[in-house]
Amino acid sequence: MSMHHPRLVAYQRIIRSLSRSRNVWLDFLSRLPLTLGESDADRVVPLSFSDTIQAVFNDAVDGLADLIRRRHDPAYNNEKQSALLTDERMRVPLWPKRFCPRSLGEDSPLMAIVRLSLLQSPDLDGGLLESWLSRKGGGRLLYETVLGLMVKSFRAARAHPNFSGVALMTHLAVLNEAQNAKERIKQIEGPALAWGRFERAMGMALHALLRQASEAALAKAGASRSDPAEQVDQSIMIASVSPLPFFSVKDKELDADLNPYSLSTDLDQLLMPAYQAALEHSNEPGDLLESLQRAVMVDSPLRGVVLSHAQVEHFRRLTLDHLMAGEDQAFESDRMLAMVYSSNQALLELLTNNYTMTVIASDLQKRAADPRRMPCAHAANQRLLEGIMLFRDREANPGPAEQREATAVQELLERFLLHRMDEFASGHVNRARQRLVDRRGAMDISSLNREYEAGRLYRIAMDEQPLLRTRIVQNEAQLFVDLKGYTRRTAQAKELVMAEFMKNEFYEPILSAAKRYYGGATLVSSEENIQLVNLLGDAVAFSGNVVSLMGLARDIQHVFRNYQRKLQEFSPEDDQDALQQVRTRIAAERQQISQQVGMLQKELKEIQQQVFARSALDDKAKVDLLQQEYTQRFERLQADYKSLQAQRQQATDEALQIQFTARMDAVKNSHDRLKQVRQKVLVELKERTGDAMSRHLSDLLGRRLLEQIRATEDMIRALREKDNHLLDAMEEEERRRMGYGLEAGLFISHGAAAEVIELDDDVWGMLRVAISEHINEAARGTARNGAVKMRLDEALSQARQKSSRPGLVYPFRVFVAQTGEFGLDDSLQALYRKAVAEKDEQELEGFLEKLAESTRERFREVSRQQDSTRAPSCDIYNLGEALSAKTLDAYLDKTRATHFFFQVQVQREELHPEFSQLFFIPDKGIHLIVGRDMREGQGDAEIFRYVGQVLFRGFEISRPTPIYEMLRPSSPFVRLLDMHHMKAWTEEALENPSCKLESLSIE
Repeated sequence: MSMHHPRLVAYQRIIRSLSRSRNVWLDFLSRLPLTLGESDADRVVPLSFSDTIQAVFNDAVDGLADLIRRRHDPAYNNEKQSALLTDERMRVPLWPKRFCPRSLGEDSPLMAIVRLSLLQSPDLDGGLLESWLSRKGGGRLLYETVLGLMVKSFRAARAHPNFSGVALMTHLAVLNEAQNAKERIKQIEGPALAWGRFERAMGMALHALLRQASEAALAKAGASRSDPAEQVDQSIMIASVSPLPFFSVKDKELDADLNPYSLSTDLDQLLMPAYQAALEHSNEPGDLLESLQRAVMVDSPLRGVVLSHAQVEHFRRLTLDHLMAGEDQAFESDRMLAMVYSSNQALLELLTNNYTMTVIASDLQKRAADPRRMPCAHAANQRLLEGIMLFRDREANPGPAEQREATAVQELLERFLLHRMDEFASGHVNRARQRLVDRRGAMDISSLNREYEAGRLYRIAMDEQPLLRTRIVQNEAQLFVDLKGYTRRTAQAKELVMAEFMKNEFYEPILSAAKRYYGGATLVSSEENIQLVNLLGDAVAFSGNVVSLMGLARDIQHVFRNYQRKLQEFSPEDDQDALQQVRTRIAAERQQISQQVGMLQKELKEIQQQVFARSALDDKAKVDLLQQEYTQRFERLQADYKSLQAQRQQATDEALQIQFTARMDAVKNSHDRLKQVRQKVLVELKERTGDAMSRHLSDLLGRRLLEQIRATEDMIRALREKDNHLLDAMEEEERRRMGYGLEAGLFISHGAAAEVIELDDDVWGMLRVAISEHINEAARGTARNGAVKMRLDEALSQARQKSSRPGLVYPFRVFVAQTGEFGLDDSLQALYRKAVAEKDEQELEGFLEKLAESTRERFREVSRQQDSTRAPSCDIYNLGEALSAKTLDAYLDKTRATHFFFQVQVQREELHPEFSQLFFIPDKGIHLIVGRDMREGQGDAEIFRYVGQVLFRGFEISRPTPIYEMLRPSSPFVRLLDMHHMKAWTEEALENPSCKLESLSIE
């Protein structure tokens, strides 16, 4: 016979496969390109989820737990609603308790998650699940991630015969990760529900999501008709998403009326004898279902119990479909259905109460005739109405009623068999899942990275990197940060003071920042994976993942910002005195700003409290308050009009009288507009009822308050921006007064990974030596060439004089210039000295002829040189964060799945006039690489400026290295870009996908 439930059909295929192979649950291991172990008995699969994937699971669990706690603890919910967030877009609203998820489309796959969850736990509701499945709730991202991982695994499985088992492997790994994430709820204190109910609600929502994501992935991948092994794997995937693993307390899954099998414990026990008898003849679900149906039909008492329960459960599902499609609490029928939905006894009493059923049917008939209802709501309404009619008229129309009852009984028996099959399969599925070994808990990040790069570890992630590497990729980045002015400062402050200072302000903060990119077991390019290469007296070097080192570079920017603030402690006393007046003035201005911000924040909080208070009022109170506001506004306008009228009567000047008349006309026009607005509002309210009217009243009462909130937030942002400018001014003054003290240059290179030599000496212990040309390149990139600085200072001085702006500053921290001066050889120098000594004009003429000839020869030599490696010698002055073009190219490649980068080539004259008033920009054109992390809630834009090419000392046989500067988000130049240009540039680039930059096209 035909079975309805897809998981039962999957079990049918699995059990038939068992007759051919007893190892069907573990067969996928033999179809993987990588397993560890010498035999089938000890074969395991080494893998690691990325930290990003782990965070998605953890955030989904945390978000769901938080929403459940908010639903059942009003005080906690109020606290969460009133909490101030830096970005309101991050707030997850908890929608009112309801069945209908209004923000989800009727064809959204997320609707299936809501429906299955509401059938499995009485402590979940559509509003709560709608919040969880929102963009910020955690559930939607988890669904999309699981779906994406499964689709990616299917593609990998079909790409090569040796990979055919990776789809099932990934599926089982996802189940393991979900179970690990669910363990987090044990850390929650005071979940506001009894622990059993809380744990059940969490588990059932997660189960519903994973089941829907798995089914969607299987549907998207399509069934394989040519590969029997893949067909069995897909059946195991469908069958293995069982509710049982999501219950921490075993054998309690049937305790509530709403449970994943829609059975009661009593009914389950009543059916067990028939099931055990059927097992003596066959273990296939189809045969067992037929045997159970026959047993139920011949046993009248059992048939009555089964039929009653089946009818209740069938009516519950029709009710759920109706409420999810178009719940409206304004109708008595919906309120009654919602009230009894989770109770078997209440549903049965409702079904057997003719009066109540007549009221509900009459209500449904009226709503069915409404042409404005959505098609899905209309269809669900019709199905529920038909179900009620068949139940009431089953004696008059026995045929359709008996057919409906037979279908309901079969569905109930199938769920009973599913319960039995899940119990049977749980041990096999658990043993298969135990063969997957997550290495994160046993290996450090460097070991994991080496294992993956060597092709000895599966890496489960959503980026474009392969699940398993087939070759060793040996490229990595090198970061070198060098402290400038160290020797001079040590001489001033002496060794002991500087040692303590360096420990607290240089070594420890940088090493602490680097730890964030070392812990865990991530293998994703955008996450932790670095090693400490060297730690010197005034320098530190790291190697590893380019994205991690770019993040560390940004962290070091903040380290040195704090570092500079403390340098004045070691500056001479006269410098301290010179700074005191400036500090006092700026501190007073910042204190005034702080007070203004505090007052505005207090006002903001009061306005927010008003918004929350108004939204909590009932409809009558909202109407009264709205009417009161309109009355007050009319009274103010009338008072203004009378005041102006009195002033006009007292005015003797005709011009003043005309002015007052015009102002009176303006007030009168405002009065008329307000009357029109009030009339429009009244009409709109008459057209709405129930929740729609309540929401509209809340919008009307909160609109002006929300405008005040936005205006207040704008003022706070402006004040904080002004405070940042003052802070920058203070820092610049301190650096100037202190002779710029200690500075740091940072450079990141990228290329072949370093070769690491480990020496275990009985005296010196374990020593590690890293050998890499790119470590040397990174060290060269932190140079501070005095000739380059001299060229910059000269150009800056000339620009200040030419523009009559003595306050012009160079806005960047990295500068490249040609340092190969035009020198005289010894013979020419001798001729010049002789001409000067003898004061001989003929000797001078001879010198000039030789000089001209030598100059022409040098020019011809340079013109003949076609090889770009012989470009004029340039050097670098680096007091900021610089990187090679290869590094930036690698960064673009690693982040192309999460970032949008684009190029900006702008002429100096095209920038806003404020730039020329503040900054000296020597180049006519500025070449920028701008990027944004497209994941919501990320930070500032990343901006890289092309500086020029440098031929580093020791790298003369190589091509010059193109250099980019990582601009600091807090720099005045970047702030002006944000203010005047960045929004337009970004919008223009995003509108044209071809602008996306994924590579610098480096040869």
